[in-house]
Amino acid sequence: MVQLRARTMMLAGCAAACLVTEPAFAQDGGDGIRLEEITVTARRREEILQSTPVSVSALSSAQIEQQRVLTVDRLSQLTPNIALAPAGGSIAGTVAYIRGIGNADPILAIDQAVGIYLDGVYIARSNAGNFDLVDLQRVEVLRGPQGTLFGRNTTGGAINLVTKAPSADFGATAKLEYAEGNQFVALARINTGEIGGTGIAATVSYQRRQRDGFVDNPYAPDDKDPGALASDAVWTRVHGRWGDFSADYAFDYNAQQGRPAAYQFVAATPTVRTYYGRSTALGGDPFFIRQGRSGTVPLALRKPQRTRSYGHALTLEYEVGPALTLKSISAYRKIFSYVPTIYVAANLLGVVSAAGAVAHVQPSESDRYIRQHQYSQEFQLLGSAGRFDYVAGFYYFDEHGRDENTSFSTRIANVPNVGLVGTNATSLTDYKIHGTSYAGFGQASYTPPILDDRVELTVGLRYTIDKKRARQLSTIARSGERTFHNTAYNVTLNFQATDALMLYGRVGTGYRSGGFNTRAAAAGSFLFEPEKAMAYEAGIKSEWFDRRLRWNGAVFYTDYKDLQVNQFTGITPGGGSGFTSNAQAHFQGFEGEVQAIPLRGLTIDGSIGYTKAVYDEIYFPNPANNVITNYADQAHVPYVPKWTTHVGAQYEFPPLSMGTLSIRADYSWSSTRYFHTINLPNVNPFNNEVRDPGQKLLSARITLADVDVGPRAKLELSVWGENLLDKDIVTGGVDFGASGFGVQVFGQPRRIGGTASIVY
Repeated sequence: MVQLRARTMMLAGCAAACLVTEPAFAQDGGDGIRLEEITVTARRREEILQSTPVSVSALSSAQIEQQRVLTVDRLSQLTPNIALAPAGGSIAGTVAYIRGIGNADPILAIDQAVGIYLDGVYIARSNAGNFDLVDLQRVEVLRGPQGTLFGRNTTGGAINLVTKAPSADFGATAKLEYAEGNQFVALARINTGEIGGTGIAATVSYQRRQRDGFVDNPYAPDDKDPGALASDAVWTRVHGRWGDFSADYAFDYNAQQGRPAAYQFVAATPTVRTYYGRSTALGGDPFFIRQGRSGTVPLALRKPQRTRSYGHALTLEYEVGPALTLKSISAYRKIFSYVPTIYVAANLLGVVSAAGAVAHVQPSESDRYIRQHQYSQEFQLLGSAGRFDYVAGFYYFDEHGRDENTSFSTRIANVPNVGLVGTNATSLTDYKIHGTSYAGFGQASYTPPILDDRVELTVGLRYTIDKKRARQLSTIARSGERTFHNTAYNVTLNFQATDALMLYGRVGTGYRSGGFNTRAAAAGSFLFEPEKAMAYEAGIKSEWFDRRLRWNGAVFYTDYKDLQVNQFTGITPGGGSGFTSNAQAHFQGFEGEVQAIPLRGLTIDGSIGYTKAVYDEIYFPNPANNVITNYADQAHVPYVPKWTTHVGAQYEFPPLSMGTLSIRADYSWSSTRYFHTINLPNVNPFNNEVRDPGQKLLSARITLADVDVGPRAKLELSVWGENLLDKDIVTGGVDFGASGFGVQVFGQPRRIGGTASIVY
């Protein structure tokens, strides 16, 4: 049955999954305008995108600039079947899903399902994943399990960030940007060029990004309103080459301080409405419930959130000969976060004793400290021999982390002869984790002497050993240690039918490490098992009309075993998370991308993605009788829209005497998505109310580029707008279950801004 469904989807996908693009600009092909060729490293070696048999989208540096990709979450508007969002209640965290698979829980004991890589270095934690993207050459989004070359924790896919390498010539860039909401960006970049014949060149980039909040808190100034942010980022890269040996050192640092976007009440039980509704009569703030974004949300003024993250990476490469290269990547990364979060907490007053005493009451808030550091070492051997191209290597990873989270909440009870009385409660989640991973891997591509060398067979294998330890220090004192083993494989067959048309089919596996549920009052087993995926994929990559039309598509079917599912319940004081790893599920869908130049100066691109996520088994206690019940027929896969689409157009006018004028517009749409798995009384009764109904985003940009302002210096000016339809963009939602209310958090409203940059 699986093979039949996979085969049916492959045929349907080749016919229907036909609208995807690798956004890029046109280039002059000598006899006319052609689409730009893009180089990717999806198979750990540089290859032209159109000849890479993987479902991958790539953004060039020009597209990154045009689309204002300042943080990772922006990618979700540009690439199909990707769901990226700022983590709720955090200024620096991110939530990443690809083809329906990801993880929204920020606890350190649960690994991510989408791997994020910076210059080949794995970034293990999402708590600081929404860092500033300062100096990128390109972004690659790989969809589907990448277990062979990218390893564990990529059952959904991988996002590969590649920085700009220093060039041999001196250069400098300065950029200033200002927008509504006192949004300000300043960037300075210096490229030294080769320093005195030493073979060494370096780049240093600094970026300052800040904004006022975009929701008014009457108790705070604008720069302390919800959504306010101040971020400083430094990126450095040093490159040296001496004959066949090269060395690259990279350093990135990001310090962020600010307030997360405001949560607001969108649903509540009659008990909660009655209790908090008395706040005004008792001298406190009014309690309000509103559907849609509110321009004003009163909040108690707390200390700002602070996150610091940095990393060092050293890449050494030696070309033993024209057919063999040795490569080493050594890296160290560290995170510190202080994350105080207020969930819809105004200055509310309520009755807190049978005697009628009145005090401050709090639906939910928390104080959190996160510390994490990691070291990784990877050795690669890349080469070719006759009709074989291969990559092999060894990977080592070691991680330590500590998470201390104090939650505050008010529980409401109906006391006989007294009425509704609140009890202020505190709970603590405190744990340490340590993980060590070892892996050996290899992948070889073989071109048999048939069909004019147009067939290629690729086989990959990876063996992983994960050692996990966790020690829970609060409420339930417990510890655990477990070693997991996994063998992942990948088999790909691709056929270059013509120089402009390639077909491929792929079967592969993925693996996400098991671990421990370190929630302070979590019920059930402490240990959860690894998540495993079996993926089937078929695709087409094509170019037409002398590279003026690019048309790529892929169709997929993936089976998941022991799918790791987090279910926030709010049953315990301060909230809690019931965790299940016994889910079985299958995901199917397609993505397509297209890019065309219908006439000189005009580039049109678009994408569409479809993911149908189906649970086969997922068990929760029945609220009526506490019997463990399979709720697969009514469960939702969180954070995953069924449809994602994007369409964009750019027109470059004929050259002007003063420079080059271009205009661009982009529109993206995504369908409804839920933030919790299941709608059950006393678990998540408000799941429907806190869901994202779908997003419609329109942006536009007018740019005047290549303006001469001196010897070798070029000026670029642009005016841009984002969320031009001023839609309410729901970026997150929390159903606090038995606490009796649900909340949503909204993204930024419409904003208009301008950018000026000088490149020397």
